[in-house]
Amino acid sequence: MILVIYMRMQELIIKPGSMAKCMVQVCTAGLSEHQLEQIFNNGLLLTEGMHRYRKQNVVYKGLRFSSDLVEHVFKDRKWLLASIIAGLFGIFVAMVYKRLFFSLFFIGLGSISMVYQRYFKYSSYIGFELCMLGTVLAGLRYGSHYGVFVGAASIIGAFALSGNIKPSSFVSVLTLPLIGAITPLLSDIPIVHLGVFMTILYDAIILPLYVLLGSRIVSSLVFFCTHVLMNYWVFTNIAPIILRFM
Repeated sequence: MILVIYMRMQELIIKPGSMAKCMVQVCTAGLSEHQLEQIFNNGLLLTEGMHRYRKQNVVYKGLRFSSDLVEHVFKDRKWLLASIIAGLFGIFVAMVYKRLFFSLFFIGLGSISMVYQRYFKYSSYIGFELCMLGTVLAGLRYGSHYGVFVGAASIIGAFALSGNIKPSSFVSVLTLPLIGAITPLLSDIPIVHLGVFMTILYDAIILPLYVLLGSRIVSSLVFFCTHVLMNYWVFTNIAPIILRFM
């Protein structure tokens, strides 16, 4: 029975007379029905596993949702018109109310920048986040009040969305707004140097406190190294571009 099903699948999947079919027939020649059954079952398990992985994969879900949304928007004229109006309104708000627009932009960007910690084990040891970027740029361009607001809101949002809220998190929640308040006092420093300096200052404050509250020294050192390196890249490549539009 398995042999019949297997040969039927060959006929359906592979066109008659094709080179692929000839290769399959050569490869399966001389195999017993039990061996063919094992090959068939392994193929089913592999296909099922790949399908399950695609369903559970976050990136795949996001791309699928985006694709369906774009397709829906372009098929429905009402949705297309509403999207154009919303885009024009966003541009208007960005031009007229720059401080509000960029403050909300930085809060949203910082909040989602740590979502990956929900899905990867030990990812909290890696110092990748965009809260520092928004805090420094908002404080530098718009003053200490905006720096404090963006810093506090973005780090709270980031902890909430990452699911990594701990009693010790208050250390970061209190320290990042402090960075936003200090930033305008050092406005003469080039943005790359300022961003790296603020990152080092932030880590110099929080990491000893985290160690006192129970964090391991090794994991704190890993966080410090990756945090400085990643923010160096962010403030070198991304910050100058955003700063031009602010």
